[in-house]
Amino acid sequence: MERGGPVPVRYIDEHLVVVERPSSVPLRNPYPIEDEPLGGLLDTVACVLGEPVFEGVRLGQGASGLVVLGRSQEAARAIKRAAGQGELRWGVLALVEGAGRLGEGMRTVARVGARSLVELAFSQGSLKTVRKALRATGASIVEDHPHGLRLMSVEGRHPVTSQPWSVSCRHDGGARDLLEGRLNTVALVQEAFGRRAACALDGETDCFRVIGEDADGLPGVVVDRFGPVALLHLREGLYQGTRAEAKALAQALVDEVDGVQSVFLRRVAKGGKAEALEETPLAGEPIESDALVVRERGLKYRIELHHGMSPGIFLDQRHNRARVRRMSRGKRVLNTFAHTCGFSVVAGEGGASEVVSVDVLRRYLDWGRDNVALNGLDADKQIFIASDTIDYCRRAARQGRRFDVIILDPPTFGRDKRKRRTFSVVRDLGPLIKASVDILNPGGHLMLCTNHRASSMKDLRGALRAGGRPFEITLEPLLPPDYVGQKGFTKTLWARFE
Repeated sequence: MERGGPVPVRYIDEHLVVVERPSSVPLRNPYPIEDEPLGGLLDTVACVLGEPVFEGVRLGQGASGLVVLGRSQEAARAIKRAAGQGELRWGVLALVEGAGRLGEGMRTVARVGARSLVELAFSQGSLKTVRKALRATGASIVEDHPHGLRLMSVEGRHPVTSQPWSVSCRHDGGARDLLEGRLNTVALVQEAFGRRAACALDGETDCFRVIGEDADGLPGVVVDRFGPVALLHLREGLYQGTRAEAKALAQALVDEVDGVQSVFLRRVAKGGKAEALEETPLAGEPIESDALVVRERGLKYRIELHHGMSPGIFLDQRHNRARVRRMSRGKRVLNTFAHTCGFSVVAGEGGASEVVSVDVLRRYLDWGRDNVALNGLDADKQIFIASDTIDYCRRAARQGRRFDVIILDPPTFGRDKRKRRTFSVVRDLGPLIKASVDILNPGGHLMLCTNHRASSMKDLRGALRAGGRPFEITLEPLLPPDYVGQKGFTKTLWARFE
């Protein structure tokens, strides 16, 4: 028996479940449970089935493809016993470099330049056995590639019933097509969506990243889901496909990603400037975009599809919003560079006694008011101030205002047209932190974020010293699972100041 969905079930009976694991999905949850309750494969499968599952056999890290799980601890022990005694034969597909003469039982499926796809099988040991056998031929697995190593099949005697038994993957995840310069759009979208299964299974979230360029085997391609719409961004100079291939990718998104009804295309110039969104969907149905509202963990946010790369909510801040929501009860929260006030919404929902949102653009603050109203929050506890952040913090210090939680998520570069002044995160981060820490209560928490590619976590730690007060770093969080493997995104530090 098979089932589709974000984590495909390739086989299930009363004892076992075999699922097809996308690359880079951890078996166990690497996140704090409050941030991502379904961050590991075991959690996700348990959610899909509505019952716990148990690890059957640990063949090694870093492989995609088949995973055999027990539906009871007794079944999991039977799987381990069968694997340990060599009663299961595993078929493997490896992307390698430098393969010489292959050993017995190995076969080259495809070769382009120095890279090859090699089929082989093993029944004793683990994936270390595969790596050792390939090294003996002079080959090395391309470990950092989404398709470096994939468990394609398992066969032998059923670990519990002892009946003849075999299970295979649906496909190779698009590995051969990528190697040979083709796009297997269905396979790539299925794999990419499978990596994000945890984002959607809570039933209260319908906005997240679906495809993230090289991390999903699609250089220059970014796809973000906003409710029934997927925005397909193609980066000039990195995306090498044709419009027909982009259209096929868009259709695969409609067909394979639950809830997506329309896909709109936007091209992004080499300098990062986004062109206008195409008016007609590349695939799917036309949709009324002016009234689009998305949900993240049950909270609602208004979206404007034509508003650049982030049309109303920064998806990579999902975990940070969850933390602000948890820590806000009874606190006074300052949300600077507030944009559409997503942090203000979660702070209000979390029970903050007062939330102050500061941004130089009144349009964003009006948008934030709409988001507050959408969620039925107490408007009397929400204050919206159109101001430069450093100016506001200095005024607040003179007025004796203090906060328990301060959110600093500045742009790399910004412009205040009214005062003919610019903000640069490189030049102004120190003064920004000093002005913020001056109005932070003792024991208060400061969240510092940046998407400035040249700034490292070490740079952020050093910048916090500009506050002039003792502090401890309480968290250096991971990016959400839909951003794993993507470079240049938000770096965050949480610090508590004395």
